[in-house]
Amino acid sequence: MKHLSEFFSALVVLICIIPFYSCSTTKTAKSPPEVKPEYTWEIEDWEPREEGLVPNEETAITIAVAVWGPIYGKEHIQQKAPYRAVLKDGVWYVTGSLRFGWKGGVPEAEISKKDGRILRVEHGM
Repeated sequence: MKHLSEFFSALVVLICIIPFYSCSTTKTAKSPPEVKPEYTWEIEDWEPREEGLVPNEETAITIAVAVWGPIYGKEHIQQKAPYRAVLKDGVWYVTGSLRFGWKGGVPEAEISKKDGRILRVEHGM
């Protein structure tokens, strides 16, 4: 009988405590409001400048050297200066130079004048 009264006492305590635990005070996080941009840029909206994104030899060389550096090493690329860029059919053909008496190849790159895409990168032999 003593055990039964302890059981009922414990049951009464639990019944009194459970409602307090079921009402959680923690707030659920709300999702932030969706921010819609005033204008969404689409590739179809893009019109390159008339002279293209790579308008001159200097820009083409700068792009080529930036691409060659991580591939072949900056010191190696610096040894291949001076660089030359020739525009043909909307593509800049950029090459390095070999010093007199040196053997080996030079870095080469093809870059789109219109949009600056790197079309080809290699090191000639």
